[in-house]
This record gives sequence, C-alpha cells and structure tokens, in this order.
Amino acid sequence: KVASFYKKTSTIYKDIAENTPEEFDVVQLIRDSDFNNCVNLILSEGPFQVYAKKPSIKQAFADLIQNAFQYSPDKKCQVYVTDKLSYVNIELQNSINQGILISKEKYKELGKTWLTKETGDGASSGLYWAFQAVIDSLGQIELGKYEDFLNKSCFRIEIKLRKKL
Repeated sequence: KVASFYKKTSTIYKDIAENTPEEFDVVQLIRDSDFNNCVNLILSEGPFQVYAKKPSIKQAFADLIQNAFQYSPDKKCQVYVTDKLSYVNIELQNSINQGILISKEKYKELGKTWLTKETGDGASSGLYWAFQAVIDSLGQIELGKYEDFLNKSCFRIEIKLRKKL
C-alpha cells in the first residue's frame, strides 16, 4: 500500500513538472474523471475550452470528485461550470458528514500543506495535489468559506482555469 502511494505521488509530481499546457474541454474532462457517477453538472453556455496541463488537471478533478464521493453522506457532488471572458470558472460543492468537521486553523491549511488521514482531521494528500496541479497550470483554486463548511455542512472549492488567448 505504501509503495502504491509513492508510485502515485511520483507520477503526479512528474506530470506536474513535465507536461505542457494544451487546450481541452474541461467539462468532458470532468465527466471522464467521475468514476463513481456522482457528479451533477450545472452548465452555463459554453464553450468550456481551457488551456492547462491536461493530465495534471484530470488527476486533480479525479481526486476532488473522489473526496466528494467519499465524504458526502449522499455520495453526490454539484459542479457548476461557467464560461467567462478569459477563464472558465468551476465550482465543486458537496454536503459533508457531521463527523468530518475540523478546526478553522486546519481548514485554512487544506490544499496548502500536506495533511493526511492519520492526523484525524479527514484531510488527505489528494487535495494538496489538486491545488498544486491547478496552480502549476496557472489557474486559481480556493476553498469556500469556513462558515459555510461549519454551519451549512457544505464543502466548496472554486477553480479558475484560463483560456488560450
């Protein structure tokens, strides 16, 4: 199991470091990353072509969707995709189990530092790699408000991926 983890980490790091950006349909990539058929896509008018490192972004969405499936009581994830002038905005949102709640300090670190399940806070390295992949593709990624997480039991991530101009 440990060897599998290091193999995945090595592959992800190699993809982030070596791949070059390309233009692709991010909605199709999200569909291809939904291995558990748990995503409900809500789309504005497209097209949804982005310019990013496709293998890295695909792994990022696979990890984010898998986390939503794993930690959501209804095993569902809402993904809102909106076409903007110079970027495509993607918002992932899912309900969370009440037992998953973490402190505000730990929440602020999600995606920024390497947290593992062994810390007892429900975080995993997949979220960290998702953040790294988006940032490496010159995108933006941020967590939703902690208050929504705490009071509405809602986990939200917003991603902005640029278009080829």
